[in-house]
Amino acid sequence: MKIEKTDLKKNHASSKVPYAPLETDTLGRKKAKSYQTKHKTEAALRILGGESLEALSHEYGVTVGRLLFWKETFVGGGEECMQLCDEESDDSAIERLKKEIEWQRSKNEELRQELRRYGCTPMV
Repeated sequence: MKIEKTDLKKNHASSKVPYAPLETDTLGRKKAKSYQTKHKTEAALRILGGESLEALSHEYGVTVGRLLFWKETFVGGGEECMQLCDEESDDSAIERLKKEIEWQRSKNEELRQELRRYGCTPMV
């Protein structure tokens, strides 16, 4: 999916990024701004769409380093998702395991018959 820079600007140009207001803890120290996952994702997409890191840094009120961290986290999550998609599905894994169980059962039965042929009684 190609992200168009104009699409990203359309969605964000007129709106400020909502975040929790600065609060203070019990000692009067300022707490860091808290961004929702949705806003971090939007920022990452805007970076990938080619928007200026400096402008986004000013808009979001975070450092360029923080924005790059959000982008790398977003991209890393996408890679992880791709890997999961490449792995076999649950249905195909179930079918493969059913076939393996059936093969094991047939081998066990062959071994039982072989034991009986030699006069031994299988334990199970």
